[in-house]
Amino acid sequence: MTLTVTVTVGRNIGTVPLSADNWESLQRRIRVALAYATTGTGETETHFGVGTWEGVTEKSAKITRYGTEWSKYTGLVWLRSELGEIARIYRQDAISLVTGEGEIIAPLAI
Repeated sequence: MTLTVTVTVGRNIGTVPLSADNWESLQRRIRVALAYATTGTGETETHFGVGTWEGVTEKSAKITRYGTEWSKYTGLVWLRSELGEIARIYRQDAISLVTGEGEIIAPLAI
Protein backbone atom coordinates (compact mmCIF):
# COMPACT_ATOMS: atom_id res chain seq x y z
CA MET A 1 0.00 0.00 0.00
CA THR A 2 1.12 3.53 -0.72
CA LEU A 3 0.08 7.02 0.27
CA THR A 4 -2.68 8.76 -1.69
CA VAL A 5 -3.37 12.47 -1.11
CA THR A 6 -6.33 14.25 -2.75
CA VAL A 7 -7.04 17.98 -2.68
CA THR A 8 -10.32 19.35 -4.02
CA VAL A 9 -10.89 23.05 -4.66
CA GLY A 10 -13.66 25.11 -6.24
CA ARG A 11 -13.10 27.85 -8.80
CA ASN A 12 -15.27 30.58 -7.30
CA ILE A 13 -14.69 33.40 -4.90
CA GLY A 14 -18.22 33.67 -3.57
CA THR A 15 -20.36 33.59 -6.70
CA VAL A 16 -17.66 34.87 -9.09
CA PRO A 17 -15.30 32.41 -10.86
CA LEU A 18 -11.55 33.02 -10.74
CA SER A 19 -10.07 34.24 -14.03
CA ALA A 20 -8.67 31.49 -16.25
CA ASP A 21 -5.09 32.50 -15.32
CA ASN A 22 -5.80 32.50 -11.58
CA TRP A 23 -7.69 29.19 -11.81
CA GLU A 24 -4.69 27.54 -13.50
CA SER A 25 -2.30 29.20 -11.03
CA LEU A 26 -4.32 27.90 -8.06
CA GLN A 27 -4.19 24.35 -9.42
CA ARG A 28 -0.46 24.62 -10.14
CA ARG A 29 0.23 25.87 -6.62
CA ILE A 30 -1.64 22.87 -5.17
CA ARG A 31 0.26 20.42 -7.41
CA VAL A 32 3.56 21.94 -6.26
CA ALA A 33 2.48 21.74 -2.59
CA LEU A 34 1.61 18.05 -3.03
CA ALA A 35 4.99 17.39 -4.63
CA TYR A 36 6.89 19.16 -1.82
CA ALA A 37 4.90 17.37 0.89
CA THR A 38 5.70 13.92 -0.50
CA THR A 39 8.71 12.03 -1.81
CA GLY A 40 9.90 12.21 -5.41
CA THR A 41 8.15 8.97 -6.30
CA GLY A 42 4.53 8.79 -7.37
CA GLU A 43 2.18 10.33 -9.89
CA THR A 44 -0.13 13.35 -9.88
CA GLU A 45 -3.49 13.57 -11.69
CA THR A 46 -6.02 16.37 -12.01
CA HIS A 47 -9.71 15.71 -12.66
CA PHE A 48 -12.33 18.37 -13.26
CA GLY A 49 -15.96 18.45 -12.25
CA VAL A 50 -18.75 20.61 -10.94
CA GLY A 51 -19.70 20.95 -7.31
CA THR A 52 -21.87 23.03 -5.03
CA TRP A 53 -20.59 25.11 -2.13
CA GLU A 54 -23.09 26.94 0.08
CA GLY A 55 -25.75 26.67 -2.61
CA VAL A 56 -23.55 27.98 -5.45
CA THR A 57 -22.66 25.66 -8.34
CA GLU A 58 -19.07 26.01 -9.53
CA LYS A 59 -16.32 24.22 -11.41
CA SER A 60 -13.94 22.20 -9.28
CA ALA A 61 -10.58 20.46 -9.57
CA LYS A 62 -9.57 17.28 -7.76
CA ILE A 63 -5.78 16.92 -7.65
CA THR A 64 -4.47 13.54 -6.49
CA ARG A 65 -0.93 12.40 -5.75
CA TYR A 66 -0.56 8.64 -5.35
CA GLY A 67 2.11 5.96 -5.09
CA THR A 68 4.20 8.11 -2.77
CA GLU A 69 5.16 8.68 0.87
CA TRP A 70 5.31 11.76 3.12
CA SER A 71 8.51 13.75 2.88
CA LYS A 72 10.57 13.63 6.07
CA TYR A 73 11.26 17.36 5.65
CA THR A 74 7.75 18.66 5.08
CA GLY A 75 4.87 16.15 5.28
CA LEU A 76 1.24 16.39 6.35
CA VAL A 77 1.54 19.18 8.93
CA TRP A 78 3.37 21.36 6.40
CA LEU A 79 0.82 20.52 3.66
CA ARG A 80 -2.10 21.56 5.86
CA SER A 81 -0.40 24.87 6.57
CA GLU A 82 0.48 25.43 2.91
CA LEU A 83 -3.10 24.69 1.79
CA GLY A 84 -4.33 27.23 4.36
CA GLU A 85 -1.95 29.80 2.88
CA ILE A 86 -3.12 28.94 -0.65
CA ALA A 87 -6.75 29.32 0.48
CA ARG A 88 -5.93 32.76 1.89
CA ILE A 89 -4.08 33.94 -1.22
CA TYR A 90 -6.80 32.76 -3.63
CA ARG A 91 -9.63 33.85 -1.29
CA GLN A 92 -11.11 30.35 -0.98
CA ASP A 93 -13.62 29.58 1.77
CA ALA A 94 -12.07 26.13 2.15
CA ILE A 95 -9.91 23.51 0.45
CA SER A 96 -10.65 19.80 0.93
CA LEU A 97 -7.83 17.42 1.89
CA VAL A 98 -8.14 13.61 2.00
CA THR A 99 -5.21 11.33 2.83
CA GLY A 100 -4.97 7.57 3.06
CA GLU A 101 -3.38 4.41 1.77
CA GLY A 102 -4.28 3.23 -1.70
CA GLU A 103 -4.11 -0.31 -2.99
CA ILE A 104 -4.61 -2.14 -6.27
CA ILE A 105 -7.37 -4.77 -6.31
CA ALA A 106 -6.88 -7.58 -8.82
CA PRO A 107 -9.89 -9.28 -10.40
CA LEU A 108 -11.11 -12.47 -8.75
CA ALA A 109 -10.42 -15.73 -10.56
CA ILE A 110 -13.34 -17.11 -12.56
